[in-house]
Amino acid sequence: MAALDYIRLAVLIVLVLPPVVLPWEGRRAPDAAYAAIALAGLAFAFARSGPAGAALALATGAACLALVLSQVAALRLASGRQILTGGQIKLLSSSALYLGPVAACVLVLITGLMLFIVGAIYSINSNGRRPDANAIAVMAILCTGFGQIMMLVR
Repeated sequence: MAALDYIRLAVLIVLVLPPVVLPWEGRRAPDAAYAAIALAGLAFAFARSGPAGAALALATGAACLALVLSQVAALRLASGRQILTGGQIKLLSSSALYLGPVAACVLVLITGLMLFIVGAIYSINSNGRRPDANAIAVMAILCTGFGQIMMLVR
């Protein structure tokens, strides 16, 4: 199974590239990029644990989507600021589906902390730039994925 996990991580790295690189070029990542992450996550979950694994992956993606949407909406209502775009929310929820429940919790925690830290640094500098939330989300996804692999190596 370790070989499957290495392949899963390599596929994840390739799949998260368009959502992070295309905005740097001034283009939006297509919804198909997020769907590919989600479908690959479902396929790997099914390959590892059968239908129960695929159902757990779907539940994880839905729970992460609900959590992130509720937090973004609460922040928007409280402060009038929008910290994440729709694409970034899709990236987080499709990646949560890919990573599984425990890693999804870590993913949301790392992303939230990094956005808070980078936002605080930018507010001190006050040059008006927004943090690159896509890059932060992808770094959190990859760190979580690498962490899963390292747990398997032990």
